[in-house]
Amino acid sequence: MRYAAFLVLLPLVACSSTTSEEQRHLAAYQHNAKLYFENRKLDQAMQMVDRGLELENDNYQLRALRGALLLELSVQRDKTDQKLLQQALAQFEQLENERSMDRHEPYFVFYSALALQRDGMRHIGEAARLRSPAALSRDADATMAQAEAAEEAANAALGEARSRLEVLLGRGEMARFCHYHLMQIAATQQQADGVVDHGRKYLEVAKKDLERIEKEIQLAKQKGWEKELLANRERLRAEELSTRSFLADFHNDRKEFAEARAHLDEILKLDPTRSADYYNRGAVLRELQEIEAAKADFRRFLATSPLPADSPKKTDAVQALGQ
Repeated sequence: MRYAAFLVLLPLVACSSTTSEEQRHLAAYQHNAKLYFENRKLDQAMQMVDRGLELENDNYQLRALRGALLLELSVQRDKTDQKLLQQALAQFEQLENERSMDRHEPYFVFYSALALQRDGMRHIGEAARLRSPAALSRDADATMAQAEAAEEAANAALGEARSRLEVLLGRGEMARFCHYHLMQIAATQQQADGVVDHGRKYLEVAKKDLERIEKEIQLAKQKGWEKELLANRERLRAEELSTRSFLADFHNDRKEFAEARAHLDEILKLDPTRSADYYNRGAVLRELQEIEAAKADFRRFLATSPLPADSPKKTDAVQALGQ
């Protein structure tokens, strides 16, 4: 998901510690940092932030943006650089006590919540490692105590992340992103009602956002603006596919096959080329005893899947067709 478009930097206020020329440079660094961040040019954005902070080291906007940049830079090829994550958390911690949470800017509240969510997931991974047979074989009592401490830290971080996202919802800001992450947090903490509730609310907000973008596309007169709107529409559609896939897996794991099927139906309406989801829907339809419909999906999967012939899913689909 792309969050940078929601970054809004407030105008700079003149400060007696800097000259007028320095203020102009500071405003330029802040403006350029925002643009680079929105366009995912993170290293260039960090350079602008650092130059701005050299002029005014207590600048709220630049310090908050630095935390967001550290957080984004911590994610590399689906892996998290824990050192950068901790630096992001430290940067946010420096700022959070400067004002009450409901008075912080939305980008600070959101990115600090996201950092806490990732830190909670880190603790969960550590707890799982400590509970493994290999770890417990060394000193079971001490290792189990460490695992429990990691789980407590995870719950604390996730709870604070949830609290901050709820602050944004209460202010009517960034609702789509908030519901998306609250859905994930609820799943992590095995709160089924929260997953369903926030998943539903995400989809409701996403539908309204898509309708708004479609209207703006129809009214757009400048090609550059229309191109940006089309890109936003594609991102929103990709978000919906990701969310519905998440919810389909969630319901399937809970053997709530009718609910899983509803999301898979929508996924394949949005993108009929998703071969893997024909298998997924076929498996759900089989559980629902809709055998002929399941076989039709398995055939479509076999005809389009790039998986090797001996893959477990292809073997299962072939067996299903032979029954």
